[in-house]
Order: sequence, then C-alpha cells, then structure tokens
Amino acid sequence: RCFKMSDEHSPLASGRKATQQDVKIVADRGKKKTFSSSLSVLISSLGSVVGTGNIWRFPRICARNAADGGGLVFLMVWFSFLWFWSMPVLLIEYATGRFTRKGPTEGFAKLAGPAFRFLGTFITMNTILTAGYYAVIVGWCVYYFFKPMAGALPTEYLESREQFYYMQEGHLQILCTMACIVFCALSVSKGVSTFEPVNLIVVPTLLVTLAISFYWAISLKFASYGIEFLFQPHWSSFGNIAMWRDAISQNAWDTGAGAGLFFAYAAYMKRSQGVVKLSIITPLINNVISLFCGIMIFSCVFAIQLSQDALHSDIIRTLNESGPANTGLTFIWMPVLYSSIEQDGLGRFFCCLFFFTLTLAGISSLIAMFELGVQSLNDFGIKRIPATVLVTLVIGSLSIGSSVSIDFLINQDSTWSFGLIFCGLFMLVMVYRYGICSYRRTVVNEYGVGDLKLPICWIIIVVTVCPAVSLALLGWYLYDSITQVSLEEGVQWYSFTRDSFMTTVTEWFSLIMILMLLNWWLKPLNIKPKNPSDRRWRVLSLFVHFDAERPEGYKDSRRDRVKDIIATPSQSPISPKKKVVDYTVTYTKSNSDSKEDLINIEASTPSEETNLNVSETSENDALIKETDP
Repeated sequence: RCFKMSDEHSPLASGRKATQQDVKIVADRGKKKTFSSSLSVLISSLGSVVGTGNIWRFPRICARNAADGGGLVFLMVWFSFLWFWSMPVLLIEYATGRFTRKGPTEGFAKLAGPAFRFLGTFITMNTILTAGYYAVIVGWCVYYFFKPMAGALPTEYLESREQFYYMQEGHLQILCTMACIVFCALSVSKGVSTFEPVNLIVVPTLLVTLAISFYWAISLKFASYGIEFLFQPHWSSFGNIAMWRDAISQNAWDTGAGAGLFFAYAAYMKRSQGVVKLSIITPLINNVISLFCGIMIFSCVFAIQLSQDALHSDIIRTLNESGPANTGLTFIWMPVLYSSIEQDGLGRFFCCLFFFTLTLAGISSLIAMFELGVQSLNDFGIKRIPATVLVTLVIGSLSIGSSVSIDFLINQDSTWSFGLIFCGLFMLVMVYRYGICSYRRTVVNEYGVGDLKLPICWIIIVVTVCPAVSLALLGWYLYDSITQVSLEEGVQWYSFTRDSFMTTVTEWFSLIMILMLLNWWLKPLNIKPKNPSDRRWRVLSLFVHFDAERPEGYKDSRRDRVKDIIATPSQSPISPKKKVVDYTVTYTKSNSDSKEDLINIEASTPSEETNLNVSETSENDALIKETDP
C-alpha cells in the first residue's frame, strides 16, 4: 500500500529522522478541532488570564506591598519576573500542549516518561484547587452586577464596606457562584467550539469597559496623588521576602504561567499558530492591563479620600484594610467610583456594565480551568460528559467552603497561588528530562511553521536563571518564615494558621506525596471488552472510552511494525537531509513458519518542481494516511 506523511502533524516530515518517542506521540493524536485563527488563540489566551487576577487581585497585592513608601519596587520586581519566569514557562506550556495534544498529566508522561506523570497531575490539581475559590470571586462579580439595579450606589467607603460584608454573610453569593460553575460546565461540555466564540465577544467588551473606567478614574480630582504614590520608590522593600513572594506569585497568577491552562488551549492549536510569538505577546498585554487596573484603583481611592479631607496615613490604611486581607478592594471602591459620575443613572449603568464584563472575563478564565481538568480526565479515557460532571462536583464542593468562610478562601489563595512556582519548576524538570536542546530544536523550532525561532538565550535562562530564582525564593521564604515572628501576636512559623508557613508547606507536600503513591495507578484506562454488545459493556461505554473506540488505541501489527522501522535510524529509509513526501510499503508473505509478513519500505522525495500542499490528518490515524489501496 501507499501511505502519505501528514505534514501538518508529523515531525517525520520536518526533514530529520524521528525518534521512537516522536512516532508514539504523533501516532497518539486523533483528529481534534482547532482554533480558527491565530487571533482567536490570542484572544482566548487573554480571556483565560485577564479578569479577576488583574482587577481584583493585582491592586490589593500591590497595595499590601506598597506599605507607607510607594509601590515602585514591587512593580519593578513584578515586571522582571515576566521575562525571567513567566515567559519561559509559558513557552513550555504552549509548545508541549501543541506538540503532544494532551493535558499536563499525559504530556509529562509522553515527554518525561511515565514516572513523572504525577508532576503533571500536581499541576492539574493545583489549578482545580485554585478554581475552587476563584469561582467564589466570580460569584461576587455576578452579585455586584445585579446589585446596582436594585438600588443606589454607595457614595462613601464605610457604606460600601458595610454592603460588602453583608454580601459575604448572605446566601445569595453562593447561588451566584453555583450559577457560574454550572455555566462553565455547560460551556466546557461543547469544547473549543463554545469557548472560542464566547472569548471573541467577552474579551474585547471587557477591554472597552476598562478603558472607559480608566479614563473616568484618572480624570478625577486628586487622582494624580494616587498615581504618584503607586510609582514612588521605597528601596528598603527589596529586603522584604513577602514582597518577592507576592511579586512572583502575582506575575504567575497574572499570566497563568505554571497553571497548565495553556496545555489545554494549545492542544487545539495548529503548527502554523506560533508558540514563541504567543508566549511573548500574551503576557505583555496581560501585564499592561494589570498595570492600568492598578492605576485605576489607586486613582479612585486617593481622589475620593482626599476630596473628603482624609490624611495620607488614613488613605494608606484604607488601601491595606479594604475588606478581610484586602479581598474587597475592587468590590468596595469600584461602586464608589461610579457613584461619582454626576449624570443621573449613568454611574449605575457603567457599574453594571463593568461587573458584567468582569463576570464574563472571570468566567472565561474559569472555563480554561474547567477545560484543563476535563481534558486531563479525557486523556485517561473518561468521556467528556462524565469528566465534566466530576470536575464540576469537585470545584463546586471547594467553592462552598470558600463561600462560607473567608479564612478558607485566604488559605486557598495563599497556598495555591504560590504553588504555581512548584508547577513551573516541574515543567523545567520535564524539559530537562526530554533534553533541553532537543526540546528547543524538535518541539519548538522544527515543529512550528511560520513562527519565530526560539533563540539560544532561552536555554541559558531555563538552565540558570529560572531554577536559581525560584529555588532562592523558596529558600528565602523558608528562612524568613523561621526567623521572623508573625505580625499576629503569639504566632510562630510552626503554628498552623490560615496562611502560615507550616500550613502552606503541609498542604503542598501532602498533595505531592499522595500523587507519588498513586503515580503508577494514574494511567489511561486500557479496557478491552470481551463482548461489546453485552449490556454491561454498553453501559460502561457511556462513561469511558474502549480501545476499539479510540483511534490512538487501535493496534495493527503490520502498521505498528512500519512505524517502528521508520523510527529506527539503522533501518529507516528517511534521510535527515531530504523531506519525505510519501513512502511505499510492500508486504510479502513469508514462506517460513513465521506468521509475520516481510516488510519493505521505499521512501520517495519531491522534485524541485513539485508544489506541496499541507494536508489535514485522517480521522483514524494522525501519522500516516491511506491514499491509494
């Protein structure tokens, strides 16, 4: 028979000899829907990270580290980690997801080996646990979207803060949270065909609304004092370990670096949709949006407080005490900002519009978290609908705890947001295991079509800067936690409080140890029904994939032997200097007692006049496609 190599998905067509591992990865790919364009990938990527992380979390983290001297030092450290941490890690996420077409768990198993599967599972679990309290924040956005419709906006800080506490103590916020979770579950059940058009509408609307809010904030009287304070240096902050920890965790949170979200999205990318370009453009745009949100919130707080003759120290105290652990900074001051719009009813309208777009942006991020969990279960052989139900139940249960207890929410935020550093380290381990030079050459440069070439300096950063910065940060955090007494009287580093060092480390290593013990059971299901027509097998088929149903599970001895021959350098007819278009496979019946046929493979290369067209993969096999029986 004559088989043609698929230039879209096969690394064998890149003009080099493939390894056995490459053949296995490509053979495992089934036909999946992809993003319609590179712009859709960029907008969807922004939708997964732009939202509450920028508008709710960044201003309060910046306010917490500004202290009495200004926030410039925090901004400098925060922005530097964009280049030395977030961008390199994001590139690994994009490239690995696009190359393997799998989530973190199976992506680690394919590139690093099955023994490292638990590291990818930790990344997935870290994101799922984050989604448990993230859904509560999105539920708050839903609540604040409807609230201006029912009455006037608060005009003062105390009034707005009282309403925020009332919302936290009520049960309506739980209903809003559950509604968001159900909506995300329904969106994920449809896959990329649903969340792509949603992001194309939500993200541009959010950016327009933020631009309007930003204009109103900086045009307020005394707003310049807030901007000046935000960019005022306080050099002694460099010695504050909490500031460094918050800067890197916030940058990772902002960009999604280490969360594994781009594993899920990159699985729907084509080779022509460049991962190097996206790993630069996406975090840059995202951090600019975060900075604009910080300017907007600081301008609002200073303008309103100074107009009421508040002292500078009172304003700083307000920025650090707006809600429990600063959780209500945005939700307290944004309604007050819109109440300053003098036109009758216009402030309430823009307040509704702002929290509506913030809700949708938060939902788009939550959808990415759902998709990561569902895709990971799908890689294990569980079908999409049952996997969606299981992920929904887990996230819903966690969100109830964060809804009823603000201490539980703060604990989850402190633990799993900083856990992104471990996730990034695990991705570095995967690249080291695969071979960092081979990863740059094979997974990124040779596999990409029309993308920027990944420079050699990326290897230097990944080998030296990334691990040095992360390990130094972890060591510094350990030293500071042991030697320094907590601000709360009587609390030491070994005490178990909501966000203490001992509590955080215990939660991290408990999860890692559990996943290590379960590592050899965490593998794709390999179910082979004896009688597929039996009722029991038909019921089971509603929940899991059988090998006969999955293209990657289909085993054909002759075809597998062809792949093995191609992957063996000593036997392969494919020259590393020639680009193979197709190859002819001849089967000859053996005259000996052996049951196997003799296989002869002849590869052919294109002439100079041949115009090659990139072909789509077949439904049954992503590596080779039958063209002529």
